[in-house]
Amino acid sequence: MLELFFDNYSLYIFVIAGLLAGVPAVWIHRDRAGVRSVWGVVLLCVIYSVSSVLCAMLFAKLEGWISGVDGGNISTYGIYLIGPFILLLASVLLRLRPAGVMDIFALYAMPSLFLMRCHCLVWGCCSGLPFFDTGLRWPTRESEMIFYVLMFIMLWKKLRKNEMPGQLFPLLMISYGCFRFVNQWFRDTGSTGFHMSHGWSVLCALIGLALFLRVRAQAKKK
Repeated sequence: MLELFFDNYSLYIFVIAGLLAGVPAVWIHRDRAGVRSVWGVVLLCVIYSVSSVLCAMLFAKLEGWISGVDGGNISTYGIYLIGPFILLLASVLLRLRPAGVMDIFALYAMPSLFLMRCHCLVWGCCSGLPFFDTGLRWPTRESEMIFYVLMFIMLWKKLRKNEMPGQLFPLLMISYGCFRFVNQWFRDTGSTGFHMSHGWSVLCALIGLALFLRVRAQAKKK
């Protein structure tokens, strides 16, 4: 019974475990978002977690509707392309600092995205193309996991030093869009050439760049 439960819900278990792993990051950096109490931290974590899962699921449905093929239960692009709208709305309603809320979310999301790729390793999905005739495959999942670790370290340092306020999530969007665009060429999608994920990657990077430049320009004016 337990094994069957894990087979059916392992992806959600990995994602939720990753989101819970990000709770200390919210607590430590809560002042940046204007959170004043323990319950405020709990509420913000719940908003982060629910919005991440729902946006990832919604975007997966959107991809399936566009392509006509069921691409899976979760798409990471939803976190980057839909999630910010929900978080900005929540920031306004809760009277928090939107820039700080987004900065912390960039760090908060890293453990869950890392564990999401761990799920891919366990189940053998999202693998890379064959590496010539060696019997090995390109480490697309492993490289993405390394990407999340490096981004976590960088974002943590920026938050601790209170650097680049409001610019961290756009920077993450740019970084992931560029990384995923390249990494997608080596991913085994069953087809060759330009993939829909390439388009999402370009969109993610361009939106991130536009937001980054806008926030940076506003910071210089101040």
